[in-house]
Amino acid sequence: MNAAENKEGSEKAVCLPLAGGREARVVVVRRPRTVSTMDDMAAWFCARGTELASGRADAVLVCADVQTGGRGSGTRAWCSVAGNLHCNVGVCQQRLGGWQLCMLPLCAAVALRRALCALVPACAAVLKLKWPNDVVDSRTGRKLAGMLLQASRGFFTVGVGVNIAAAPDAALLLATRGPDARQACCLAQLVERECGTNQEPGVATRVPSAEEVALRFCACLLDLTAKTAAVKQQDVVDEWWQHRCLECPVFAREEPGVPLVPLGLTEQGLLRVLRPDGTATTLVNNYLV
Repeated sequence: MNAAENKEGSEKAVCLPLAGGREARVVVVRRPRTVSTMDDMAAWFCARGTELASGRADAVLVCADVQTGGRGSGTRAWCSVAGNLHCNVGVCQQRLGGWQLCMLPLCAAVALRRALCALVPACAAVLKLKWPNDVVDSRTGRKLAGMLLQASRGFFTVGVGVNIAAAPDAALLLATRGPDARQACCLAQLVERECGTNQEPGVATRVPSAEEVALRFCACLLDLTAKTAAVKQQDVVDEWWQHRCLECPVFAREEPGVPLVPLGLTEQGLLRVLRPDGTATTLVNNYLV
């Protein structure tokens, strides 16, 4: 794809309602097709980052219907399937509410889970968090959503992929992510399965669109991190731990075959684990698979 194709699409300004009667001004950029929303976000920052730094906008949201070169953690690729969410949210670091950068992966995970639970409450019981910021189906351990976070040049960005309409098949995951790839699920599958047991009488549940998920996630993230937010770091730590996936093992990247036992989170959002030799250690989120 050439650069001109990345410039196609639309842009609009929206006001998102936040907690406490507040509003957030968000620039929404939508691409029908792009290589990477994270690359598009970097280009937007270079051209128009002053709009965030000056406060004319609180965040920018870049979404793509199709993404051909999505990135996952490390050197992995993110499998982008049509009908799913591929987006990137960018904010100015100076407008964050004093959050330590090591806490932001947990903030993003909590925000995405809140957004999904609000849109599909019938699935709330099975939407769990895997360290540091994956959303998984607790019944199967399969991955529903993942994130890639970056901080540079005064801006903080969250790349988000959510399997909404379809999950990448096993062969595609093996080809793009290698033999350690985790199996995936999609929101449509969870809605179909969970509505039979957790559906409220008289309430119809539908699968939300990618844009609905993206906007709700953006609002939830700003609710947690904005300077005017009343949320404390310990609140996020407690919420993440409450909704962690007990069924998902934790491995250190340097020892992928050695399971670790989670003991708890520090005040800074780092994970304390017990090693097989009985020693406890703290893992920074970048070290985990």
